[in-house]
Amino acid sequence: MTVLIAAGQEPRISLNPFQSVETMTAYMAQISGGDSPRGSVNYNTLYAVGAVLFLMTLTLNIVSHWISNRYKEKYE
Repeated sequence: MTVLIAAGQEPRISLNPFQSVETMTAYMAQISGGDSPRGSVNYNTLYAVGAVLFLMTLTLNIVSHWISNRYKEKYE
C-alpha cells in the first residue's frame, strides 16, 4: 500500500523523472482489489506482471552475484 501512496496511480509512461507514473507493484495492488474472477483479463495480467517482476529480480540478482564474485578479493 505504501507503493500506491508514494508512486501515484497514473498509468502513463514518461521519461521525465518528476512526473508520477504507476509502478508494476502499484498496478498489481490496484487491480487485485479482491475481485478478479479466475480467467479474466485482470487475473491473467496479475500473473504476467508478477512473472515479469520475478524475472527482473532474478536477473538483477544473478548479475549482482556475478559482479561481486568477479571483484571479490582472494585471501590466500
